[in-house]
Amino acid sequence: MATPESIIVYGNFTLDLKKYPRRGTKQEKTDIIIINFLMHEEYLTKCAKSLDDAIKYYNACKEYSYLFVSPESESYPKVTKRYSAKEIIQLHNMLTTRPIRTSAEYMERMKGFSIADQIYISYLSCREFYMNLFGAIKGAKDAHFERREYHYRVIPPMEIFGHMASPIPGQIYSAYELMELFTYTHYLKKHHILKELPIPSFIAKLQEIAQSQMMQKLYPAVQKRHIPPSIHQPISFYEEEACGGDACGEGEDACGDACGDEVEEVEEVKEVEKVEKVEKVEKVEKVEEVEEKRENESRTITLGEKLRMIKETRKLAKESTSYALQAHLSSCKIGSVCGVAPGPGQAYMKNKVGQAVSWDSKRSHINN
Repeated sequence: MATPESIIVYGNFTLDLKKYPRRGTKQEKTDIIIINFLMHEEYLTKCAKSLDDAIKYYNACKEYSYLFVSPESESYPKVTKRYSAKEIIQLHNMLTTRPIRTSAEYMERMKGFSIADQIYISYLSCREFYMNLFGAIKGAKDAHFERREYHYRVIPPMEIFGHMASPIPGQIYSAYELMELFTYTHYLKKHHILKELPIPSFIAKLQEIAQSQMMQKLYPAVQKRHIPPSIHQPISFYEEEACGGDACGEGEDACGDACGDEVEEVEEVKEVEKVEKVEKVEKVEKVEEVEEKRENESRTITLGEKLRMIKETRKLAKESTSYALQAHLSSCKIGSVCGVAPGPGQAYMKNKVGQAVSWDSKRSHINN
């Protein structure tokens, strides 16, 4: 009989709602993966079927398109893209013509694609994983009621989980365990407790590499301290350790000092970032101070040159006036008329002997 904290699997068999995922065990992460993929069985089935439909309609010379909507997460917004039959086939052939053996090789192959392409290709490439999982649930039910032994091994796909901070090993499940997981997932969906599918882990790795390369170009002389990816990336639903639901919450006793060490590392990283920001601000202020000093010096030099030029001009003007006057006086002979009109207040002037010379035209001659 079911209680408020249990649900019926079938007949008299019940399931405690707190059983899955089995925290603190080696099956914890694979339990979460199975539950998460079973939640989105319809979405994943359509994604896998898009390749079969694309091949069918392309060979029949008919138009076909598939609208892909990516899973939404805290780190990546939801993106959509429509693919034609030819584009789907080309993407699939690109991965199947040359086999990929390692997660590093797969990440290298994905560098030139957009985020929508990367997510769609990844889920299309691992379609055998989730389609076989959906088939294993049906096979587990049939085997259990037929009293046959049934075991299914769950190996997380490299395309989605290949670049996790800690690899997720494969686990073996019995028929009854698969039935319990299916029943528990159905209960969560019925009560609208859903979680989006995971974003492929290599995408975060690619963005981390691109960001570090950009920082090296902007600040080539600054030697940045190496920070493990697990510190500055958000804690994934699949990377929770035996600490429990909250990474440093209710299961802290089981973790020992691991949660506390993680908090200290995060605080240390924040302190490093703060110091780097302060150094950047100080560097900008020093550059501005040097530029201002240079500008003031250039202004001072310019004003000094102007003053010197004005003084020299005045000095030259005085010397030229003095030379002109001396030349004029030397040209005036005794008893002759100086033919230059006097300035204001200068009606008479003296010649070399000291005689007065009149500028009046009527009295212009002086007897020698």
